[in-house]
Amino acid sequence: MGPALLLGLGMLLAAEVEGPPPLMYSAKPIQGILVDAQTGEPLMGVIVVAQWIMHEPGKGSWRRLHVFETTTDSRGNYLIPGWGPKRNTWYPWTRLRDADPTLNFFKPGYVPLGVRNRWERNESGRFSEWDGKMIKLQKFTGTDEDWIRELSFVQTNLSWGSEVTEWRSMPRIVLALEQERGRIPHKLLDRLGGLEELGTTAEEIRRFLEEQK
Repeated sequence: MGPALLLGLGMLLAAEVEGPPPLMYSAKPIQGILVDAQTGEPLMGVIVVAQWIMHEPGKGSWRRLHVFETTTDSRGNYLIPGWGPKRNTWYPWTRLRDADPTLNFFKPGYVPLGVRNRWERNESGRFSEWDGKMIKLQKFTGTDEDWIRELSFVQTNLSWGSEVTEWRSMPRIVLALEQERGRIPHKLLDRLGGLEELGTTAEEIRRFLEEQK
């Protein structure tokens, strides 16, 4: 089977799933505010990670097209810049998931939150349904086991330990998760991934963040 035939077959398979994927992608800026759900006070220092993840229909393999990490300011505001156009490098085999972008919010002491778009779409220009919205974080009040489950949920969203997890694209949340891991009772550590799975150390991440200032 020649390359041209393979290309045509790939496009046909993609079309059967959701229509042909775009060759180029771009995204609009996303902004919002994070507040304490009980008091309504703005939350400073919430880590926000936005991800646009490529998906291969029928296989579920993942590749990130774009990632951006930031933190909220003293007023609880965050801004994720727009980007693109950016080429779908693996066209026609992959596409952005219907729900993308996904947004993850993390601050120690609060229940981590992940949100995504609700409506299916297959468009080259992406936007977030959460743009301009107020996000309310609940204070965490559970047990050590409950907190581990929450941290594990965050790591799952980041594809922790897989070949697509590049810690340099999200160093703040990676370091924050490692610091929380240090507070977990030793007998429970095996329930949560460590930095060795990402091929780095806390010292290396701190140096990297310092260099970015």
